Amino acid sequence: MNILITDCDQGLRLYHPSGKFLLPMECSLACPYMPRATSDCLLCACRKECDCCCFSRRSLRETSRFPALPALSAVCVSGCERYVYQLSTEADCVHTRHLGSGELLYACKVGVFPRDMKLRPQGQLLLVAGGASGEVVILQTPDLIHYATFHAPGCCCSVQDWQGGLAILCAVENQDIQTSLLILAPHKIRPVEVLRLEGQPGGFCVCPDRQTALVGALDGLMRIDLRTGEILWNLPNLPHCTDVSCQGDLALAAGDMSGQVQWIPLEQPWLAQSLFSGGETQACFV
Repeated sequence: MNILITDCDQGLRLYHPSGKFLLPMECSLACPYMPRATSDCLLCACRKECDCCCFSRRSLRETSRFPALPALSAVCVSGCERYVYQLSTEADCVHTRHLGSGELLYACKVGVFPRDMKLRPQGQLLLVAGGASGEVVILQTPDLIHYATFHAPGCCCSVQDWQGGLAILCAVENQDIQTSLLILAPHKIRPVEVLRLEGQPGGFCVCPDRQTALVGALDGLMRIDLRTGEILWNLPNLPHCTDVSCQGDLALAAGDMSGQVQWIPLEQPWLAQSLFSGGETQACFV
């Protein structure tokens, strides 16, 4: 299980846990970020130029480049690996592009400063956190036809599939900005708050067990029981992680104030290891 790491200063790296080494990759992008992986290729975008690059997983060489929306806040690849979905905080829209050619196929306006999007596991619905609009918007893929809208309190920052329903992370104001974690059960129309934390929300990821989630908070990276809101563990040395993902029994956390990429066993978080230290870092499993 390899790990693709982007850093605005140090470029693109591929980490091999088996050999425990970082392999620098040649990348023509001035400021790479938003790393993603498919079975055949690796992708990343550029913070300075409105471009995305694809690299062969076999040769690690650049194979294509295509336009990207400005101020990307999320990128998803379809399960069939034919399409790439781009969400722009600046343009308030989602684009569907053909992954092979980069051709723009569909576009849809959504939210106000939208923050995040995720594909449902079946890959037929795209979940979009609508930002300041306080909405969760669900779109059919790949043509981005409106499927449903749900309202959430405050600013909707992230949304994930949860047991056929939704897990939603919001920023709400109560004298100071706070993080609100909500769940929307299947066939319900109003989400229920299960936990509130101090400070702005960071990264958010539902764990593979579908019962718990990782939340990047001001006080550290926390694992939360989604039904009860109980904090199962907290890593206070990782405050406000903005990039969190899971695969199997492992998690990746990046984008915190230390600039580190951390590899974390979900059941033994005290064994977390720092893989990389940089500036504006992001990482994904490959």
